[in-house]
Amino acid sequence: MLLDPAIGLDPQDMLETAEESRGDESYPDREAARAAKAESWAGVPAALVDAEVEAHLEERDGTWRWRYSRAALVAAWGEMAREAVVPPAGHPTLIMPATGADFVSEKWLEACRTELGEQLTVIPLDTGHMLYLERSAEVAGHLRRFLEG
Repeated sequence: MLLDPAIGLDPQDMLETAEESRGDESYPDREAARAAKAESWAGVPAALVDAEVEAHLEERDGTWRWRYSRAALVAAWGEMAREAVVPPAGHPTLIMPATGADFVSEKWLEACRTELGEQLTVIPLDTGHMLYLERSAEVAGHLRRFLEG
C-alpha cells in the first residue's frame, strides 16, 4: 500500500530542496509556527494541525522549532531522488496518488501496471500530499477494502 509515494523525483529538485531543508526554521511564537504548518498542510483539518503542534513543536533558546532531525530530512530527500522501483510481480499493490501533488509520475504508474497487471489497484485522490490527513476516513476505507480484498 503506497500513499502518494514520493519516489523517483528529479535529483536536481531534491538537491535544492535538501539544501533549503538544512537552514534553521524557527518561529517567534506558537501561533506563527502553527500558521506556517497550516499553510503548508492546506486541506488538513485544523484539529490535526493542532495535534501536530502539540506533539512536535517545542521551545528552545527562546524560539519555537519543530522537533525532527534535519540530517534525516536531508537524507530522505536524497532517497526520494533514487530511481523509482516498481513493486515486484506477485504482490497485490494499492497505490493512492494525490492528484493535488506531483510526486507520482504517470510513467511509473504505467510501469507498475505492466509489471503487476490485475494485482495493481490505483485509486487517485483529489488531495494534496498529506492525503491520509486530509481525507482520513476515505483513505482508511480504501485501505480496509484492499486488505479485506
